[in-house]
Amino acid sequence: MLAVRGGQAAPETPFVIEHREALIYMLCEAAELEHGIMCQYLFAAFSLKDGPDEGLNAAQREAVARWKAMIARVATQEMLHLALVQNLLSAIGAAPHLVRPNLPAPAGALSGRSPTRAPALTAKVLSRFPRTLDNLTQALEFVDHAFEFDNSSADEPFRFVAEFGKGILVRRGTCRPTWAIPLLKRFSKKRR
Repeated sequence: MLAVRGGQAAPETPFVIEHREALIYMLCEAAELEHGIMCQYLFAAFSLKDGPDEGLNAAQREAVARWKAMIARVATQEMLHLALVQNLLSAIGAAPHLVRPNLPAPAGALSGRSPTRAPALTAKVLSRFPRTLDNLTQALEFVDHAFEFDNSSADEPFRFVAEFGKGILVRRGTCRPTWAIPLLKRFSKKRR
């Protein structure tokens, strides 16, 4: 993908697992990650409004149905990933691992526990961020109430950024991360 776009990916440091216990540990880490991500996608899909009784017009219902279908497809992929990890655990004689950390998790909570620090995962998450921010912007038009937090600092997680209600900026926090500025500007124009 990077080559098509004219760039090159930096080679990752080889990661060798020499013992069964280390493999079980890493697979359990993967299981927790997949389980946590799956739960977030499912929560997002089932949290979307979807009916006229919730104040959506026909065009909005169609948009929400598209979003819900897309989120459900991704959640299904995460379920498959979780099943694959469980199958690998079973294949090496380990017990299934269906524990997950409580959500929301502070920034770096998962990557900080892994010996690899997951550089490929970090790059993948960051590559999805613009699309996620665009989806958030669209979703804020439809939700009754939403709080936005900045989780970019492991030292100070869950910093309050803003509160939104029915497509309007209700209240701003003192935290103003650069990623949130366009969002705050857009919704502050709608403020009553």
